Amino acid sequence: DYRIYYGDDGRPRGVLQMTPAQRNNFRRYGDVMSMDAQHKRRNRLGWIYFSASTTNNNNKIVNFCDCLTLSETDHFSVFAIKSICEMGGRNVSFIKYLGVDGKANEIYIRSNLKCES
Repeated sequence: DYRIYYGDDGRPRGVLQMTPAQRNNFRRYGDVMSMDAQHKRRNRLGWIYFSASTTNNNNKIVNFCDCLTLSETDHFSVFAIKSICEMGGRNVSFIKYLGVDGKANEIYIRSNLKCES
């Protein structure tokens, strides 16, 4: 399954993919997740690789998704979190995360996955 993130200009600015194995990881271990972008591994088009992950019961890192984005922004992070929850099939009502500016942000996700921050 995948989702495409569109910027304010209506053009694609990111894509998020979740495989069945990643969906299973999220359903089993998705209580806590870490999101990180790797700027050094850009492809020829200059997109940033971005993923969400956690550790499983054996203390091994498991991924929830793979993303490519043009820039690491809070808007993309919110899009990614909502997409992961939607595709992963977990009922999540509250998320707290550190934004790209280092400030703590709180996101309330309604049942239709519209968010307020």
